[in-house]
Amino acid sequence: MLERTQVYVDTSYLLASFYNSWETGARAQLEIDLPEVVAVLDRMVTSQLHQPVHRQLWYDGIPDSGPHRYQRSLRAEPGVQLRAGHLIEWGDRRTQKAVDTRLVADMVTAALRGHVSDIALVSGDADMLPGVEEAVSAGVRVHLYGFGWDSVSANLRFACDTTTILDPREDFRDCMRLQILEGPLPPNVEPTPPGARHK
Repeated sequence: MLERTQVYVDTSYLLASFYNSWETGARAQLEIDLPEVVAVLDRMVTSQLHQPVHRQLWYDGIPDSGPHRYQRSLRAEPGVQLRAGHLIEWGDRRTQKAVDTRLVADMVTAALRGHVSDIALVSGDADMLPGVEEAVSAGVRVHLYGFGWDSVSANLRFACDTTTILDPREDFRDCMRLQILEGPLPPNVEPTPPGARHK
């Protein structure tokens, strides 16, 4: 069998995990650098599995109005494919359709056609279980990457060959920053009067 690794990313799970790692008040100002997340995942998986990543596939729902800014950045990233389902929006409520199904179908297809020897799955959703089980049955090694034990289905963990639990604030610290738009000066800093010269 060809020794080849592909990474499958449940985008909504990853983004929710990143946002939930911050206090509620900070989330609106959080900026996530997805191309850097792609690079960190690539280095991490390559190091742990001792073989390069062939491709990353990111799965997300795209609204009728078109892809969001971060989805466009993923489309432009070398070695990444954005695999799209639909995002249905009703006011503040959002529901994804055909996203998990597409991820599972792609995993099964890659496994049965012998395109991969290893799958790195970034998810915690039990809906991925049928795809994992079929891939394992086809002889593929499946490595699960999750964010916190409580965010990962136990049955999904048991079905995978390995499980790695990540901390967004630690493992991806260079991928996130807070955009402070306005606010008070830091303590012990006095504003410089107009026309004054810095010493």
